[in-house]
Amino acid sequence: MSCHLRVSGRKFNVDVYLKKHPCEVAALYRKGEPEYKHKPKGPKKKYSGFNICVSNAEFENLKRQIKDAVEFLKDKDNSRQISILANYPGVEDLGLDFGVSCKQRDKFPIKWYYFPPELLLLAGKLGIGLEITFYNF
Repeated sequence: MSCHLRVSGRKFNVDVYLKKHPCEVAALYRKGEPEYKHKPKGPKKKYSGFNICVSNAEFENLKRQIKDAVEFLKDKDNSRQISILANYPGVEDLGLDFGVSCKQRDKFPIKWYYFPPELLLLAGKLGIGLEITFYNF
């Protein structure tokens, strides 16, 4: 899953939210849990939150991820749910995270990524930030 909507906050009670507003969650995390499962005594999470899958496109297919994200944000049910999230107590961050392969980025000395105005307008109206996470597979 290469594009997710991430929702988080230091005082966000994710369990109460999901009980009132059930949705299909790709990942769930709570403040105080280990940051890394393989290091249970290591650093702890500073935020609670969850991720929702927006696109299953490959990490090498940013154009498809963007297309899927636009469709996701245009959906009335999704935009209504996001509006609730944006105003929910404790939510500090709403972001669309696009996963991109580092191998794709390293093919050329310079690489750029373009986000079309339609995506920017839809995300901005809902209070959603954009980010790219580079994966080294």
